[in-house]
Amino acid sequence: MVKSNNVPVDFLCPITKEIMEDPVVASDGYTYERIAYGLKEAILRLWLEKILEIKNLLKTTVSVLRYLNI
Repeated sequence: MVKSNNVPVDFLCPITKEIMEDPVVASDGYTYERIAYGLKEAILRLWLEKILEIKNLLKTTVSVLRYLNI
């Protein structure tokens, strides 16, 4: 990445805080470094998958507790 001394803030990726070399405008209207945006999307996808796993685990646990009448 390129150093970001005395550079307009619009040239900096909000994720990496570095000068963008391959900027991409996301659906949220912000501009990101392409690779940083891809990582952000991957992390959010993994986070959502984990939340859904926890939800399913809790649902199963509640069913078992009801079955055991606890």
